[in-house]
Amino acid sequence: MTNDLANDDSPSWSPDALAILFRSDRERDCCDPTAQIWTMNVDGTNQTNLSNDNNGDYTASLIIQSPGTSAGTDGSSVAPDATARPVTITFDTLATNTPVSNQYQTASFSSYAGGTVSTAYDSSYGGSPPNGIIATSGAGFNYWPSADLYVNFAIPVNGLSFRILGSQAGGSSALIDVYVNNIYSTTINFNSARGFPGQVLPPQTVNLAGISHITRIAIRYVQNYDYWFSSPYLLYYDDFTFTPELNANITNPRVSGGLDQTNQNSLVGATIALHASPSQSGGTYLWSFTPSSIPVTYVSGTQNSQDIIIRPTATGALTAKLTYGLNGVTVTPTVTINVIVPTLDYFRGTRQSDYLSRDRYCSNLPAGVIYSLACYENDYEQGTTWTATASIPAVSYLSDPAESGIKFVQAANVYRKRLRDGNIQCWTHRTPSLDPLSPEGINSGWQLDSGDPYTTEPFIHWVRYFSEGNSLTMSDFDAPGTVIEGTSNGVFFSDDVRFVSDNFETYVFYFTTDPSSPNPGCLRETPSPSCSPIFQRAIGLTGSAYPYAKLAWNWAGQATFNYFSDPPTLLYSLQSGTPSTLINAVGTNSVASMNTTVTGNATYTTCPGTTATTNPIDSSRLFTNQQYLDFLNRPADPDGLNFWRYNITQCGLDTACIDSKRVDVARAFFYSDEFVGSHPALASGQRGTHDYNVAFVYACYNGFLRRDPNACPDYNWNGFNFWVNNLDSTNPDASDGKYNGMIRAFILSTEYRIRFVDHIPAC
Repeated sequence: MTNDLANDDSPSWSPDALAILFRSDRERDCCDPTAQIWTMNVDGTNQTNLSNDNNGDYTASLIIQSPGTSAGTDGSSVAPDATARPVTITFDTLATNTPVSNQYQTASFSSYAGGTVSTAYDSSYGGSPPNGIIATSGAGFNYWPSADLYVNFAIPVNGLSFRILGSQAGGSSALIDVYVNNIYSTTINFNSARGFPGQVLPPQTVNLAGISHITRIAIRYVQNYDYWFSSPYLLYYDDFTFTPELNANITNPRVSGGLDQTNQNSLVGATIALHASPSQSGGTYLWSFTPSSIPVTYVSGTQNSQDIIIRPTATGALTAKLTYGLNGVTVTPTVTINVIVPTLDYFRGTRQSDYLSRDRYCSNLPAGVIYSLACYENDYEQGTTWTATASIPAVSYLSDPAESGIKFVQAANVYRKRLRDGNIQCWTHRTPSLDPLSPEGINSGWQLDSGDPYTTEPFIHWVRYFSEGNSLTMSDFDAPGTVIEGTSNGVFFSDDVRFVSDNFETYVFYFTTDPSSPNPGCLRETPSPSCSPIFQRAIGLTGSAYPYAKLAWNWAGQATFNYFSDPPTLLYSLQSGTPSTLINAVGTNSVASMNTTVTGNATYTTCPGTTATTNPIDSSRLFTNQQYLDFLNRPADPDGLNFWRYNITQCGLDTACIDSKRVDVARAFFYSDEFVGSHPALASGQRGTHDYNVAFVYACYNGFLRRDPNACPDYNWNGFNFWVNNLDSTNPDASDGKYNGMIRAFILSTEYRIRFVDHIPAC
C-alpha cells in the first residue's frame, strides 16, 4: 500500500480502526537517521509522518495489541472492556542518562541506598532503541556497575517478562526475588551462558509468566564479567512486559454475574441500579451513557460514584460505559441496555347505540329524561366498552417490573347545545371563534376526561403492574349521558332540544412509580385521578410504525321534545343518533393535547351568535301554558300543553322557525272552539271583514296585554285603530299570514313581555 517495502514495516491499526500506523525509515538518507512513526488512511492515501520534529527522534517502537486498546510503551494501558491489557515499558521515551524512579504509574524502579537507576543506550546490544536501564552505585574507586534493581508494581501483575542485555563472555548471573501480594514467594536464579573472548551475548528473556499476583521483584547479586573475569560490566534491562491484574465489571442486583459486553433490557422510565465492581480498591470512576438521544437522569449518585441509579426516559439501545482507572491502568466495561416500552397486542372496543329513557337512572344520573350512550345502570357495562392487552418480552430486566404499569387515559372533546327556557346554550372547551364542528374547532377542545387514570369503577378496573406478569389485560367502559328533563336544586327543567357531538380518544398509558413510596392514587387497588406517576407515555400497537395507538369514538345526536314519541310517555325522540359499531385502535404519531381541566368542569354558557334571555315567556312550555291562561282562562291540560309545545320544539335549534311557530300556536288559540265560543263577535264574524278585524284586535288587547285598548298606558284608541286599519287594508284577504303579523307584534311587544319579568304590570 505504501510502495516502499524496503523502508516500511510493522503496520498496526489505530485504536479507532480508522487509520493504519507503521514504522518507516524512508527519511534515513536525507533527514533523520532514526525510524519514524507514520500514519495513513486505510486505502494508503494521506501518508503522514507523526514524529518528525527535525531534532532527531528516538527509534520507533510499536507494541501491537488487540484492536481497540491503547496499550503502549509508556507503562499505561486503556482496555476497551473489563480486563486490563498488557503493559510494556521500554524507557525509550526518556532521554539517555535520565534517572528512573516513578515516571511510570504502573511500576517504579529503585536500588539500594547509594544505588542509581537510569536510562542507558542499549540498542547496540539488541534492546529496543534507544534505551534500556542500568543500576549502578558509587563513584571512582567505589563505582560498581551492577547494583541491585528493585521493581515495585502499583497493581499486582501477571505475565511478567523482561530482557537482560549486555551479558559478557564470562557470563552474567543474578538472583531474582519474587514477591506475591507483597509477601516473598520465591527466588529465581538467572545465569547466562559463557562466550568467547570479547563476545557480548545475545539478549535473554526472563519469563515469570507462570507467577500471578506479583507485586515486587528484586534483582540482586548481579554479576557480569568478561571472559577472564577481570572486569565487571554493566548489565542492561529492557522491555518490561506485564499485565496488571485489574478488572472492573458492572453489576445489577436483578441479574446475576457481570454485565460487561452483554446485552440487557430495561423498561423506559424505570430505574436501573448499576454497581461498579473493581478487582482493586481505590481508583476513580466515570460513568457515561450514549447516545444523547436517550436522556438519562441520575436518581442516585453522580457520574463519579461507584454506585448509581439512573432513569432512561427514551427508548433505544443505551450504552452504559464505566471508565475505571487505577495507577495508570484503565478498564472500560460496557453494557448495552435495550430500553423498551410495552406494546399493545390487542386494543379493541364496542360502541352501543344511543338511548332515550325516562326515570331509568341511566349512567347513574338522577330521575328524569336521560339521553345516553346505551343505559348503564350499575348491573353490567354498557356504552362504549374496550379491552387492551399490553406485553413486554419474557426476558430478564435490569429495572424492577413492579415500578412499571399500564393505565387508561381518556381525552374528551365535548360539544353540547341545549335549548332551555328560550336560551341556546353551549357546553364545550372548543375555541369560541372557530366553527365548533370543524376539524379545527374539534382539535381546539381536548380535555382530560374524568381524571388520570381514567377508571369508571376503581375497585374493578385497576391499574396493572408488570410485576403481575409479562402480559397484562385491562378493560373499562364509558357510558356518557345527560339529563334533559328533571329537577335541579328543587327547580324543574325541561329542554326543548339537546344536541350532543362528543369525541373521545382512549389511550393505554405506560407509567412508572416508586414501589417503595408509591403515590396512593397509582396503587393497583385504589387508583384515582390523583395518580401523578414519575414517568408516563402512551404506547402503540405491536408491529405498528406509529409510536402510539388510540381508540377513537364518538357520541353524537339530537334529542327533541316530541308529543308523538314512542313510547308516548317518553315525550322525547332522537332526530339523529349514534349507531352501534365495533372500534379498532389505530396508530397515531401524536397524543391529543389534553388540558389539565377535566371535562366535568365545563359549564353551559350562551352560544356565540345567540342572545341570552331571562324572561320566562321565552320558554316554550311557559309560553304554551300562558296561551291557555290568557285565552281560555285556565291552566293547560297536560296533553294539550305537550301537543302545542311540540309544535314549537319540532323546530329544533332553528330560531327563525321557533319565532314563526310561536305565532302559529298563539293564532291557533284564536281559532279554537273553546275561545271562539266565549267571544260571539269572533264566532259570528267572517275573517277578512271589518267586523271580524275589530273583534280580533280587541281580543289581542284583552288576551296578550290583559287590558282594554284605551286603558293605561295608551288612554286612547290610537293603537287599536292602527291595527284595525292595518287589517282592513288587505280585506277581503282572510289568510293566516294576515293575522300572524299582528300576533307577532303583540307577543314581541315590551308591554307583553314585561308581564312575565317579576310580574311587573304595564301601569
